[in-house]
Amino acid sequence: MESKSPEKKAAKPREMKLSFSPGGRKNDGFVEISVPEDAMEVQASFHPAVGGGAPLSQEYVRELLSRAGVTEGILEDVIGDSVLSCNLDQHPLREVVIARGVPAEEEIPGHLKLLKRFEETPLDAAVPDGSLDWKDLSPVIVVTRGERIADKISARAGTPGKTVRGEAIPAKKRSVTQYLPGRNVRMDGEALVADVDGRFSLSGNRIDVEEVLVAKGGVGYHTGHIVFPGDVTIEGPVRDGFKVHSGGSILAKDTMDVFDVNAKKDITCAGGLIGHQKGFLKAGGVLRAKFAQNCRVAVRGDVFIPGSLVSCRLFTLGMLEMGDKGRILAGETFAVHGVRCGWIGSDTGQTTYVHVGIDFTVQQRLDLANERLRLIQMKRDKLEELGKTRPSAKLEALKQELDKAASELSALISDLLPKLDADERAFVEIRGGAFPGAVIEICRVRFQIQEEIKKTVFRLDKASGRIIQDHT
Repeated sequence: MESKSPEKKAAKPREMKLSFSPGGRKNDGFVEISVPEDAMEVQASFHPAVGGGAPLSQEYVRELLSRAGVTEGILEDVIGDSVLSCNLDQHPLREVVIARGVPAEEEIPGHLKLLKRFEETPLDAAVPDGSLDWKDLSPVIVVTRGERIADKISARAGTPGKTVRGEAIPAKKRSVTQYLPGRNVRMDGEALVADVDGRFSLSGNRIDVEEVLVAKGGVGYHTGHIVFPGDVTIEGPVRDGFKVHSGGSILAKDTMDVFDVNAKKDITCAGGLIGHQKGFLKAGGVLRAKFAQNCRVAVRGDVFIPGSLVSCRLFTLGMLEMGDKGRILAGETFAVHGVRCGWIGSDTGQTTYVHVGIDFTVQQRLDLANERLRLIQMKRDKLEELGKTRPSAKLEALKQELDKAASELSALISDLLPKLDADERAFVEIRGGAFPGAVIEICRVRFQIQEEIKKTVFRLDKASGRIIQDHT
């Protein structure tokens, strides 16, 4: 046997390489084969004859494989095609796989396999293209009722394999995590699904769906924005610029920097609400907070703020209840059923508006309709002026369209006006006093405070159409 060593890449450790020339002639075609340590694949390089040398044959390759101890998985068709191609084209063929072993198949025990999104961290899914907002990254994985969380993988028996030398490869048993169903999850056929809307939770190997989200360190970059279908409990401050949306209630145990806070039910804040002039808070139920400053607040239920309400625009379809020392300072307050507070305004004369008795949702629709009507009238006037110098059928058609839109808006305004006054019995009760600069309005009847007023209750005298004071 003659070994040849053409220039090749360095061989892997313990990798067998073999070639020979049957007649010992230098110009004969020859084949090099390599058998790796695991003996699972054989690669061959086919070299054509030179000059009058003997061409390659399949028998030659079989003999070479036999010398290397290769008896299994021989790819006869590949060998035949490679020999023919090399002899005809007179070009070497390199790294051709001519034999393959049979890999062992693992034994897989039955188990639950998590879907990909429940295995990834937020950073795994993030795209680092410069557009990433880190506030959008959150460790909270929200699931909806009926959503698939994991699939059931049936047990599979293992099968042994075989190397190209005929050596048996024992089957191994795959190590898998045996996840266990926990709270608010159930098996539905071959899948584990959520039984409620909530937060996916993995404790060890137990899968739960939590209906309440607890943010232990508050809300900031470590949590990202919070958007959750159930109740949210925040055991720390809410930093500026982070939104908190809840499909249930929100309980905050510290001060909230209000950027975008929204709950379908109640919001309770043990600290205060600070909005930095841009914050917006919306509650579908009741709002409770120690104080509120520089934010917009819209609440369907009652509002309880024992401290101060400073430079806020507050809207509630219920009552605003404040403490005996609670002060409304600057800003504008709308409360359908009334206000109880300690003080309104201050001795510095800051303008402070308090509106009660009107439905602010109707007021907002009226304001929008009136603004659209004003713009339509402006366009109508311009068309009228243009028509004096350049009359046309197109201008007339445009004027008719505007007239129709104005007529529809006027009808809407007429329909909304009777709905504006929602509670003629609404009142403003001041337990301390009110200062000049404060304006009290009940069902669109206005009272301007000209001098300091002590403890009193403002009510609407419907018969006289004016606001009266009750000092008892």
